[in-house]
Amino acid sequence: MVTLLIAALCQAAPWVAAPDLFAQLDARRIGVDSNAAARVAEEAVVRLIDPGAQILDSAGAAAFEAEQAGVSTNPPAVRDLGEGVIWLQPRVLNEAASSLVASGLVQAAASGGGLIVDCRGVGGANLACVDAIAGHFVDPDVFLYAVQDGAGEDVELHAAPAASRAAVPVLMLIDGDTTGAAELLASLFSHPRGVLLVGSRTRGDAARREQIPLADGRVAFLATGRFVRPDGTTWQGVGVVPHVVVSSGLDERPEIRTNVTSRLGQPLTGPARRHLELFARVRGDAVLARAVDLLLGLKALAVFPENPHADVPPAADRR
Repeated sequence: MVTLLIAALCQAAPWVAAPDLFAQLDARRIGVDSNAAARVAEEAVVRLIDPGAQILDSAGAAAFEAEQAGVSTNPPAVRDLGEGVIWLQPRVLNEAASSLVASGLVQAAASGGGLIVDCRGVGGANLACVDAIAGHFVDPDVFLYAVQDGAGEDVELHAAPAASRAAVPVLMLIDGDTTGAAELLASLFSHPRGVLLVGSRTRGDAARREQIPLADGRVAFLATGRFVRPDGTTWQGVGVVPHVVVSSGLDERPEIRTNVTSRLGQPLTGPARRHLELFARVRGDAVLARAVDLLLGLKALAVFPENPHADVPPAADRR
């Protein structure tokens, strides 16, 4: 067992040096726990195949699956920041997150504002969630992306489902910890889709990971394929670059006083005061503050998603 695992690790014929090693150790009365050796070799094979793999015990795997399924006890954050700006921060992209985006679009439209989907530090493996969110910005049956196996063959083709069309400006916040399904979604919006990406470059990991059981009862979430765009390109190793780059390391904005007065010395009222209160609320987060700036500007200009995607072929045309 150990020899075969080490052979797989070396990607060669069974390693002839391994029995000699164990024989020499045995001659010196140095015991080797074969189960521990198998465990080490198994982990080494997983890391060789996929350095980004997660190896979890049964409890960790169950918690991971619960979060992916949307039954985790760690709920997403949703807030009305004021002036119709709805801020949504999912913990992971799953079915619950896609439902919240749909309701957030309705809430933002009712308040005459816009939606900020904060995917900084967000991952996930739920592809149905990615498709559902993209469906608000893409015509039904438009080809979104493919999943390829280890040999580079298409094994899944994903198209946009029918969904209500977004009628408000939408911004998606991303950073170097945007991974998995969230990074896939960002890649879909990197081309004109009616969503503005704000923040910093994403992780650059286009692997599709699945659950692979290990011999000792643990589970490896291992790369079994990769995501590719309709043109066959991927973001592996390069990430997704936002439309508006904002460093999260920027100092927070200067303190904003909401008790200022107009040039005539009168207290500010109405939209002017509400805008100041909104900026004061988000000033500690440079990326979110820039997103609010942009969203209010789009709102003032009455800029709404146009969804330009005429050159993208339907999924049925994929060969």
